[in-house]
Amino acid sequence: MRRIIHTICILYSVIRRSQPCAQSIIGAIVVRNPKARTQMRESGNPDGILLNRSPKGGRPSQEIASQLGVHILSVTLAEFGRRGVDGTTMDAIAAAANVSKRTLYLRFGSKEDLILRVIEYGFACHIEPVSSVRPPDGALRERLLHISTRMLNMSLKPEVLILESLAIWATKRAPDIYQRAKQLLNDGPIALIKAILHQSINNKEIQIDDIDYVSLFAFDVLIRVPRYRILVADELPNTPAAKREYLEKAMGLLMKALAP
Repeated sequence: MRRIIHTICILYSVIRRSQPCAQSIIGAIVVRNPKARTQMRESGNPDGILLNRSPKGGRPSQEIASQLGVHILSVTLAEFGRRGVDGTTMDAIAAAANVSKRTLYLRFGSKEDLILRVIEYGFACHIEPVSSVRPPDGALRERLLHISTRMLNMSLKPEVLILESLAIWATKRAPDIYQRAKQLLNDGPIALIKAILHQSINNKEIQIDDIDYVSLFAFDVLIRVPRYRILVADELPNTPAAKREYLEKAMGLLMKALAP
């Protein structure tokens, strides 16, 4: 039975990661670059948390300044998660990021522009690494199981849940941002599933008449359904063992359906 597939708001950014991602929005936002961390400790910032200026005064080093935008985006993502988009002001973001409001507007222009940049930043940091992963060699079952496990775990990260709420927020209040977000779906997780299926077709492992539909269906069964059961229906524990059991059973049924 062909059901309508509502792809979840997992969006893939086409921007390349020219800037590093913050380690996490849960807890302190720290700088990964060892040289920059050393400079920050020497300036009186032992935790390596990004600051707009050194406590001793003067301008920050070029290396630290280049990471300021990443820091602001990561902090903004966290603030949106805590307060919601409507409940988060530019003043609150500036205070949380420890930057001036002037710096915030000089870098991003407006709150709407900042939201779009946060969406792009978030998907580049949390979606792109999974979407571009190279699955291991082997049978189709193991390849799909590998990438679906990573995709499911990624979709349950706190950062991704916040990004999903941003996409939902944008549907009515900022349609331009939502349209931009929809465009980012083109080369995402579904495309990775499709590429794996296409390779298996060439190897004569499976036979598929409509690869686009099957790719969407596989994404639905392997990612969207267990995610819904974990987050909404509360029917599936968010544990490695429970997710593994579900994916193995679902994969067994999928492999039977795809057998030539």
